Formats: sequence, C-alpha cells, structure tokens
Amino acid sequence: MVPRYIRASDKTCYSFALLTMILFWTLLPLKQACAYYAVTLDSGYGLEDTKLWRLNFALGSEKRYPTGNGWYWSRNWEGNFSYWYLQKNIRGEKRLLEVGITPNFRLSRDQRWSWGGRPYLEGGLGIHLLSRIHIGTRNLGSAFQFGTHAGLGVRFGSKEQYDLAWRIEHLSNAGLREPNPGINFTMV
Repeated sequence: MVPRYIRASDKTCYSFALLTMILFWTLLPLKQACAYYAVTLDSGYGLEDTKLWRLNFALGSEKRYPTGNGWYWSRNWEGNFSYWYLQKNIRGEKRLLEVGITPNFRLSRDQRWSWGGRPYLEGGLGIHLLSRIHIGTRNLGSAFQFGTHAGLGVRFGSKEQYDLAWRIEHLSNAGLREPNPGINFTMV
C-alpha cells in the first residue's frame, strides 16, 4: 500500500500559527492569577531526523506539597507551540506545526545547592494538535495526539529566574486511530 499524503496549504499552516498565537495571548492575563509564569524556548531531536523548536508558556502556583525528605511537589500548566522540520528526508512532508497543553508535576529540593541552584524532576501528560499527520514518511495516524514527558533540570539565579532542563517526550494517538507509531523527542 502506497502512503497517501495529506497536504495542507501554506495558508492553512499560517492560519494554524495565527490561532496558536491568539491562544497564547488569551492566556497572558492569567499570569496575574498565578504565582509565577515562565516563557521558554526548547530545541529537540526525534526519530528519522525530525527536529523541533518549541515555545512554552508555563503558569503555576507556589503551593508546595512536602514529601518529608527534603523535597516537595508543585504543579503548573504548560502551553506550547512547536515547529517540526526535516533536513535530510527527500519524501513526504518536511514540516508541521503543533500546539499543546499539559499539566506538569515537579519534584524539587527544599534547599538550594551551595552555588544557588535548585534541582528538580518533572513529568506530565497532555494533549497536542498537529497541523499535519505526516512528517517525512512517518504517518502519525491522527492530528490529535497525547504527549507524555519526563525530565530533570535546575533552577538558578538570584531569584531562580533561570531554568536549564533536559526532557524526553513521547507523542502518540494512544491507539485511537491506526496507524499509531508515535514519535519520541529528546529536548533541552
């Protein structure tokens, strides 16, 4: 069976990007209701030479749930807009856009390290919408995807205003449609 590629016009991609930006601008007023907000830029690498750039917008509270062993749990919401692209693949779609929202849980140290950094572990499960269902020769099955991630990082700076993290993420449609190959990314 020869794969059939659904081509979205550039106009569709631009409309998708515009809709995503409107979503982010609607979320901006929520930052006043939260204890903190963060904007990050991520870079990632996935299967079959798939690369991505991602803009994240996180909203969270400073509510802490102590574990009793020098660590505490916290949570935040993360919205993202991603651009996936291929450089080497000759066949199929070479780019797509993604928008997603994910509740995130973070396990952090109570005390900073001597140099001022605070380490953490994190994980989350969210929903993502893709502008296309193909990237290269990979058929992702549907535009609706679930995303799970796990990562580790450190917050640093005088007010912990900086964050450096490494994350592994898996996206798939959870068997809602066939095929369901999924795709994995490692991100910084």
